[in-house]
Amino acid sequence: MQGGSMLGKAVEKVTRFAFTKNRGDRPDAENLLVILTDGQSEDKIQEPVEIAKKNNLTVLVIATLEANPKYIMELAGDMDNVFHFHADPQKSLPLKLAERINTLSSIPSPPQFEPLSTIEPPTTTIRILGAHDMLTVSLPSEEYDEVTPGAEGETQRALNNTF
Repeated sequence: MQGGSMLGKAVEKVTRFAFTKNRGDRPDAENLLVILTDGQSEDKIQEPVEIAKKNNLTVLVIATLEANPKYIMELAGDMDNVFHFHADPQKSLPLKLAERINTLSSIPSPPQFEPLSTIEPPTTTIRILGAHDMLTVSLPSEEYDEVTPGAEGETQRALNNTF
């Protein structure tokens, strides 16, 4: 690729054409633009960013570590809207970005559910009638291989293979 970024022109086009009623923009939905940048542009961004803000467009910036902080701040307007690659290894970039979008969104977040850990897998009970006694065994369903009726030796071999 030749040449540098033209972020000013990109922000201007998105502001003018992407968030329109004809393209599905809704007044009840937050307008968010996510920009991935190295923090350098060959054109001016001040005016397009101001127009974007006047049109209620929030700019979120994902920046490389080498990005110029002043330029990034100019794009985002708020440090809460700036995300860096590899800045916080404990929290992934997609998770941080999703959390920020949720805080900006007027739609309430879905409730968080804890996984159930008390559910036990279903079991299958097998009763084997022999000549002298009866044997009852309960097995987890996923470990149970169907035992077909046959000689006692075959049934015993099938049970031994299961345990």
